Amino acid sequence: MGGSRAPERHEPQNLLFLCVTCHQSVESRRAEALAAGWLVLSCSDPAQVPVLVEHGSRWAYLTSDGRYSDTPDGE
Repeated sequence: MGGSRAPERHEPQNLLFLCVTCHQSVESRRAEALAAGWLVLSCSDPAQVPVLVEHGSRWAYLTSDGRYSDTPDGE
């Protein structure tokens, strides 16, 4: 979230729950986190960025209803 008050930063497709240890890893290894979709550049649409989930065994997209989808926007 980066301290932003922009409402779109709080939408489900831009949120990923992480434990404290994983969050620390994302923050300390940002290039790897970007490659895995755990961090998304502010110029990107998070609904269009695949995310590595399920302990690194699956690529998925985060949807506006808080679920995973195999395609962007749950198509």
